[in-house]
Amino acid sequence: MKKRFLSSIMAITLAISTVLSTPIFANADARVFYEDDFQEGYVDDRLLGNAVEDIENPPSDGWYKKNESNTQLFVTNDPETAGNKVLKIEQNVSTNGSSQKFTRAFKYNGEENISQNLIVEVDIRCDTYGQYFYVLGGGNLAQVNFSNYSDTDDSLKEYDTPRIYAEYTSSSDRVMLLDGYELGRWYHITFTINLEDHKYKVQIDENEESAWLNTSTDSSAIDGFAMGCPKAYPGAVYYDNIKMTAIPDEGITLNKTDVTLAAKETTVLNATFTPSIASDKTITWTSGNTAVATVNSAGLVTAVGAGTTKITGTSVSGNTAECTITVTPEIMASTISLDISSKTLQRNETVRLNATLSPNDVSDKTITWTSDNTGVATVNNTGTVRAVAYGNATITATSSNGLTATCAISVVNPATGISLDKTTAAIYKGQTVSLNAEVVPDTTTDTVTWSSNNTNVATVSANGVVTGKSAGTAVISVTAGEIKETCTVTVKNPTVTLKAASNKMEVGAAYKVETKSVTPSTEKVIFTSSNTKVATVNSTTGVVTAKAAGTAKITATTTNGATAVCTITVNKPSIKITGKSSVKVGKKITLIATPKGVKGTVKWSVNKPKLAKINKGKLTGKAKGTVTVTAKIGKVKATKKITIKK
Repeated sequence: MKKRFLSSIMAITLAISTVLSTPIFANADARVFYEDDFQEGYVDDRLLGNAVEDIENPPSDGWYKKNESNTQLFVTNDPETAGNKVLKIEQNVSTNGSSQKFTRAFKYNGEENISQNLIVEVDIRCDTYGQYFYVLGGGNLAQVNFSNYSDTDDSLKEYDTPRIYAEYTSSSDRVMLLDGYELGRWYHITFTINLEDHKYKVQIDENEESAWLNTSTDSSAIDGFAMGCPKAYPGAVYYDNIKMTAIPDEGITLNKTDVTLAAKETTVLNATFTPSIASDKTITWTSGNTAVATVNSAGLVTAVGAGTTKITGTSVSGNTAECTITVTPEIMASTISLDISSKTLQRNETVRLNATLSPNDVSDKTITWTSDNTGVATVNNTGTVRAVAYGNATITATSSNGLTATCAISVVNPATGISLDKTTAAIYKGQTVSLNAEVVPDTTTDTVTWSSNNTNVATVSANGVVTGKSAGTAVISVTAGEIKETCTVTVKNPTVTLKAASNKMEVGAAYKVETKSVTPSTEKVIFTSSNTKVATVNSTTGVVTAKAAGTAKITATTTNGATAVCTITVNKPSIKITGKSSVKVGKKITLIATPKGVKGTVKWSVNKPKLAKINKGKLTGKAKGTVTVTAKIGKVKATKKITIKK
């Protein structure tokens, strides 16, 4: 009875990995990603160590080791070919449990994985059953297992050569099984891995390849390989000449072989590879004459000038394919014109502008449309203009050789109505009143203007502020487009009256001129004197100060010119002597001097000192007779006759 043993990938793992900062191999063929024939003997005669070493600092022999009893990994001599070193994994004791797996990671050109379709080759010799080899990519990507049979299983005789077949050991474990092999013999195993479609196939020696099988993971990259043997079958398995190489292309074809273009026109060339799973599908594009046509790294061909040239695509394997490009002579535009030179639109309206190039057979008929004010009007690549907001914009059409034509676009919103907050108003001369106009719609583009039919009476500003100029009536108009409204304004003269029309004063005295009424009440009043030598006045308080005898007119003037007058009369300064007019000899009387309009100390005197004497207004009779008493302050004086009796 045939018995198959499939090693579980959920086994206790002996991880042996290396991450190198320099290329893994020294091989002139850039299509070789990895190559190892174990001649350096870097694991020669080494038992597995006791612990996993630091993955960031791999040991010099390049392997990571984890303790696992009864399993050895080392480089040893090839059992068949003297002098050839091979990798050997040996299981010394039969035990139950999962298989032992050894893994190795690698870098290629500094990358930790290879994201290309490729071929993986390995030589394997089994001295016991159940051995395996995995290609890793996010897990066991592709694998081959060596089935095992009992020594008396006659089914081995059914096959002259090894047979490969697919078997699903679980929903996630898809493997290729090798059947009908011999123990103690080297087999060359070749994997062809298609990462694009997540499939692989296997070939043993020169036998027929297997059918395609889905990979066990959907990884798009290969990051290492693994090998191992089951615990249940003591013995050894040998590995040699592990190699990962690119799948070369055998030829390429182009999607176009002959193309005619006008100057500045483009076309795209694409290459198809044989086989379709070639690893590197990089194409190098070249032009035989860049003055005729250029080509970029993506195969985009651009016509430059008249003539013929060949565009060549070259694969990394050196296979080539060509496309003949013919560029016709370029005819330049001599004029450009638009069917509309100006247009008035309302918001959200559109208009299509059409550009005409001359001559008609211009090679490049490309027109570039632009707006100098996209906030007002936009234009698309077909010349359709859309009004966005109110205002003005210029649309420009530009030919490929720089000729231009323009269309002036005005976006408007006409007024449909106006309302004023006042239809009549009364103000005084110099006063202002604001008229507020509400225009419908409020987004109108019509200009709002104000005017007065009689500027001698009232004027109006651009903002609707009316100023009274003189008494009378004026009509104020506000206009938006064809819509008009008016307000009748009556202007009155301001007035001012005083409580007193006149006042008499003495020199040095003060008097306040008071207003009785001021219209309008907001008017300020300024006071002035017609004769400041006679009387001065405080301009804001109206307080008059008498300076000298005479007359002065105090005028109260409002801000807007209304006046009222108070006449101030300043009397001459004087002194009045009061008291008795007679006194007896030897007796005293007291005289009192009362000054008006003069200040100072009164000086007293008598004209006949033998008849009387006076001191500070006290007169004493000395002898019978009549005397004249004088009271004087500065130049102002007064006299009084006094009779002295016995």
